Amino acid sequence: MHFAQKWNIRKCVSAQSLSILSAVALFFFSILSFVKILFTSNLINTGGEFAEKLYDPAYTTVHKFQSCGWDGVRYCAQFFGGTRVDSPYSRRQIVALAARLFDSDPIAGFYKLNVLSLSFAMLLGLLIVQPNLLWIPGLKLNKVDLQTKRLTFISTLVVTSVLLTSRNTFHLMLSAPVLTDLLGLTLILVSIFCLLNAERIPIFALGCVSSFLLPLAREQSGIAIFGCAGLMFFYGRLKARQFFILACFTIVGTLVALNSPSSGKPALSLWETLVWHFRSDFDSRESMIRFGVMLMLSLGCFPIFLAQKAARQALTRPDASILFGATCLFLVSVFGGGDTDRILMPVGILLVLVSSRVAIRSEVFSSGYLFCGIQFVVSQSSMTITTSSQNSFLGFFGLRYGEFSSVITNGVVPISRSLLVASLFMLIIFILRPKELDPTFKSEPVAHLLDLT
Repeated sequence: MHFAQKWNIRKCVSAQSLSILSAVALFFFSILSFVKILFTSNLINTGGEFAEKLYDPAYTTVHKFQSCGWDGVRYCAQFFGGTRVDSPYSRRQIVALAARLFDSDPIAGFYKLNVLSLSFAMLLGLLIVQPNLLWIPGLKLNKVDLQTKRLTFISTLVVTSVLLTSRNTFHLMLSAPVLTDLLGLTLILVSIFCLLNAERIPIFALGCVSSFLLPLAREQSGIAIFGCAGLMFFYGRLKARQFFILACFTIVGTLVALNSPSSGKPALSLWETLVWHFRSDFDSRESMIRFGVMLMLSLGCFPIFLAQKAARQALTRPDASILFGATCLFLVSVFGGGDTDRILMPVGILLVLVSSRVAIRSEVFSSGYLFCGIQFVVSQSSMTITTSSQNSFLGFFGLRYGEFSSVITNGVVPISRSLLVASLFMLIIFILRPKELDPTFKSEPVAHLLDLT
């Protein structure tokens, strides 16, 4: 006799109720982690002396650049009006200008900008997954059944948990706020949200503006919007006129970013950059382990979830368009820098959103989707606190540059632990509800109620 049948558990427990309880537990864990890092994180204490050697003394006092970080010293120089900024940092000029609107101190200005960016990113991510979560004038809302509401509730908790605990969102921002990635993520989500609702002229106009500004935050990110819009045009969900206008805004923004004035040694071309980092990622066994760990931390198991035959068949045309844009961004970013996990963070978020859109279609996907969500959240080691020292910071956030032992401690071990925890969840589901994990088990799809096809 089956264990669950023997103890009469299956009569009072369903896979969906277990999924809801697991999602709630995951959310509360994320909240606790967020609260802990919010009150105990330390700003990195570096950059000032480096900045003194690179920039005009009028703009570079140690006090002003004390916590800017290695890349951040360039953005801090832009914040104070410095022009001697080398490529590719000189291309990301919009971020320093935006931070200047919030505060006269660079650390405070970037911190406030990042908090606002991540707040909007969380809202936009949830609206991309399910527009019914919030009433916005002009958006088409659809009637959904109780099952869809439950699955939407699960996906809402998972998306929120991922954004709260990701190593390169709030966690990194509280230690090194002077970076451009978070504003870039928000602009990507704004553009995709507007593409999904391009039939409304004001929303489409907002998407054009965000597509122009996006390359000025992260110069390679425009390819994600171009790819997403191109496939939507191919599928007939975007008019030729709309695609042409959006493409023009994206291309012009990219050209402005790539031709921004800079100083110092000329930056490598895109091809030279990709080749250089590709070689450095595979020149030794240690480098390959570092690269693999950073890939897993940024993407999790969501690519495997989306690669399943059932998930591929459940993809709608908007889902495929977002996924194609994320793939384009992955191809131009994976060898685009040393901090692979940080650079690929927007790609990981887009995969989470596409997986969430798939998961709300049918109960069949909820267990596998939650496995990926649990694995991702646990692998981020969101309870880990770094000190202000360079070694502590690089040991956790700079897996490319820190000691190899830190890659094992802060990379391999958390990933292994996350896979174990997620596997235990699946084991519990299998013990209690084995029928719902059978490939022949069918759950009524609800895509027609969502009007997503």
